[in-house]
Amino acid sequence: MKRLILAATAAMLWTFAAQGQTTLTAWTFNNLADGTNSSPQPSTGLGTASALGMSNNYNNTNSVSNPDIESLPGSSSGTNCWQIHGAGTAPNGGNGWSTNAAIGTQGAQFSCSTFGYYNIQLSFDVYATTDAEANLQVQYTTGGGYWNNANITSVGTLGVIATNSNPTNGIVVGTYVILTNNGTTGWNNQITVSLSGLSGVDNDTNFAIQIVNASTGSNCVNTTGAPYNNTSGSWAFANVAIQAVSIDSIADWQFYSYGTSNPVFNPMPELSSGNYTFAQSIGFTTDFTFSDGSMGSTNDPDVLQQAGSSTSPNN
Repeated sequence: MKRLILAATAAMLWTFAAQGQTTLTAWTFNNLADGTNSSPQPSTGLGTASALGMSNNYNNTNSVSNPDIESLPGSSSGTNCWQIHGAGTAPNGGNGWSTNAAIGTQGAQFSCSTFGYYNIQLSFDVYATTDAEANLQVQYTTGGGYWNNANITSVGTLGVIATNSNPTNGIVVGTYVILTNNGTTGWNNQITVSLSGLSGVDNDTNFAIQIVNASTGSNCVNTTGAPYNNTSGSWAFANVAIQAVSIDSIADWQFYSYGTSNPVFNPMPELSSGNYTFAQSIGFTTDFTFSDGSMGSTNDPDVLQQAGSSTSPNN
């Protein structure tokens, strides 16, 4: 049988270009008027934003979600911000935040498509009032309703990165931020999260992040370390930016995900903008008579290691 050695196919191979980060979507909130706003439009790009978990009756309150745009100088992007809180009527008025809320259910969600991009990065500013919930986590999803705790890489100008490994103590497992307030400003500017290399995050039309509470129950504390009071305090966001590097490939077969295998009839690309992209060899099932006297061949493509290509050692 004759064997086709299929290197990176010339007709369909483009490589990643070394490029800088591009802002896919950003919310500075400086493009918006002050006042109640439940879904602020981004200042750059396309995306959606929504408050989470502010409508509830925890602690015998009647809280209704009431996020708003307001002026609050001190962030890295200007004066406006988006404050996340609820409002309620006496005698059982609440402001939305509660120690009764489950981990990861109160805060804000920001969604945008990462189609055509990889090396996804998130940065944001957050203002915590003195009596606000202090423990903050970042989650991401690639769709399907399942959320993962993201790795926080920098805490910004205030706050502390903490890590929890106990799944039963009322704190998220993984990294989270303990927000602080120095009495002059509560802005924790440029907290950053790297999602580089995470499966499904790149090139994803269903990508979203949530910036939410990292604790519940007695582990909810305010920015001074005292127990959260369930009646006051809030977070405000500014300069929320999702950045990435452009993918210059429509499809890229590097074959490293196959190891060395035989046969591989329809290898899928490591990178693709569609779910049904594949390669195939053509013309190797024949009834030809070859120069060594053998007759006929069957298709038998494989993946093997052969050094020298410009990308993966596999071909």
